[in-house]
Amino acid sequence: MKEKKSHVIPLIIIILLVGLGLTYYIRTTRLNEPLPQTNSTLANKIDNQKEKETAISETIEIKNKNVVGSYPAITGESLVALDARADVQNFVREFQEQADAELPELRSEFPDTYSDQTYGFDVKADYYSSNATRSIVLQKYIFTGGANGSAFYTTFNESNNGGRITLNDLITAEKRDSFVTMVKKRLMNYSVPGIGTVSLFPESIADIEFENLTRFAVDNDDMILYFDEYEVGAGAVGTVSITIDGYKDLISNLAVNENDKR
Repeated sequence: MKEKKSHVIPLIIIILLVGLGLTYYIRTTRLNEPLPQTNSTLANKIDNQKEKETAISETIEIKNKNVVGSYPAITGESLVALDARADVQNFVREFQEQADAELPELRSEFPDTYSDQTYGFDVKADYYSSNATRSIVLQKYIFTGGANGSAFYTTFNESNNGGRITLNDLITAEKRDSFVTMVKKRLMNYSVPGIGTVSLFPESIADIEFENLTRFAVDNDDMILYFDEYEVGAGAVGTVSITIDGYKDLISNLAVNENDKR
């Protein structure tokens, strides 16, 4: 009997040691496993994916008996992509409806002028991003007869933290008067690369208020402001845009509005 017990005890010890070894291995393996993604990590991953997906892709053309035009395909699920895509779709649909409603009557009433006439449009898009924002700029041109068409801008801006943004979100109230003054000075000295100084309408520039500055984009450290055709200059000038390099530093150095000084 003593001999049997002497064999059993070492066996039990071996089994215990093996069990302890397995337990240590499992616990160590779990500790080395990557931590589960938090909501914040997942949000950043999704946000980065949206950033990668947002793009201006191929040009889509329309040609029918009433309308000839083109517009860009905008891909991605970022807020600016969704807003810009919906805007383009609505613009194309409404322009087609306008042409379908007006041209048949015009052709009937003025066959010599409108028998072969179509309405035309062209939409171009630019996508910009910075560490804190995303922007899509649409430049639209329409022609419905006459000597010239007209061009205008629509812009879409969002914060990378989520939500649409306006200049109110980027420029504090006490700096807005100084910002407008700076914009007016730049417009009064407006120049075009390769052409030089271009004269705009002084009276139109003088009437600009902060609330009028609704079309803008942020490209890295620069801010671009847009003005429609005829808004601040003659039709020959076309649309106007000015770029404010290093806008954050510039705005931080602007004078505080007189009414906000204490």
